[in-house]
Amino acid sequence: MTPERFAALAAAYGGAIDRWPEAERAAARAFRDAHPEAEAVLAAEAALDAALARWAVPAPGAALAGRIARDAARRRQAPRRLRLWLAGLGLAGALAGGGAIGAVLVARLVPAGGAGCSQSLTVLGAPVPSCGDAANWSDTL
Repeated sequence: MTPERFAALAAAYGGAIDRWPEAERAAARAFRDAHPEAEAVLAAEAALDAALARWAVPAPGAALAGRIARDAARRRQAPRRLRLWLAGLGLAGALAGGGAIGAVLVARLVPAGGAGCSQSLTVLGAPVPSCGDAANWSDTL
């Protein structure tokens, strides 16, 4: 083991060789026993380990917890509103498309002025009265 490798392992895993990867422990102990400067590296890392062990994260205050809860509720409502808007847009699009298709079908299926009025049929298949006939349409249905 090189001094650089020993220092890198100490920086990564701390000052206690027992917390190092098992594959590295025997070589690290042998290096420590053969090189007196290795103890100084381990001591510096042990001091850092102790400082990190003493540090504690303070509990969040009630104001922070309340703000997090409000923000979570607001973010939950936004996707629901978006889904409602998208559903409405989909319905409006379907209705507009149906209206457009209906208009095209009426324009294509109603006979042009060249065909006689008496030859036309209604949607239900009943004959349309002739153009000059003023008969009541309810009589033909």
